[in-house]
Amino acid sequence: MYAFGQSARFSGYPFDKNDLNSFKRKFSGQIILPGDDEYEAKRKARVFHPKTDKHPSIIANCINEQDVLRCIDFARHHQLEIAVRSGNHSNMGWGSCEVCRVLTDATAFELRKNGAVHLLSRMKWNDNKVTPGCMAWHNETFERLLAYSGKRIYSNYMSIDGGTNAKEVYGNNFSRLALLKKKYDPDNLFHLNQNILPG
Repeated sequence: MYAFGQSARFSGYPFDKNDLNSFKRKFSGQIILPGDDEYEAKRKARVFHPKTDKHPSIIANCINEQDVLRCIDFARHHQLEIAVRSGNHSNMGWGSCEVCRVLTDATAFELRKNGAVHLLSRMKWNDNKVTPGCMAWHNETFERLLAYSGKRIYSNYMSIDGGTNAKEVYGNNFSRLALLKKKYDPDNLFHLNQNILPG
């Protein structure tokens, strides 16, 4: 799923409606726009966080490679931010021992040590007024646990931006990934993620 032109509140399309209609005619998957019945459910992240409460101008569910390419071309042409979301992942196999049988340099993911504990802190609340207090508690807990982590972070749960944190996520694989980023995405188009700057 691709989300385009994300903002804190939807305030109108940052592109011509004719361009949007042309994009929709060529798109094989599903296009969801603000006001559509599925928009609210699709735009929201699984776990609420103020930074992820965005209102994209377009949500595109791609079903083939051409859809992906059309999304990228449309976003580049209109200088829109792109966010990529996928679902149904298995948390990298942390529910079994298989994750530790893969060589640490075989994939981007390096944290494959036997006996390690994978810790996820998840919070949910319904009243926006308590957000500052909840986030303060969460951040303090995170800082206390960090001392026992070897300062390593699991990539899917990296909630802190910046190159230093990306190095902590990917460890010894970081330099190789930076070279791949330079080769395939030198302009850093895909930067709304656990970002690695082009090497």
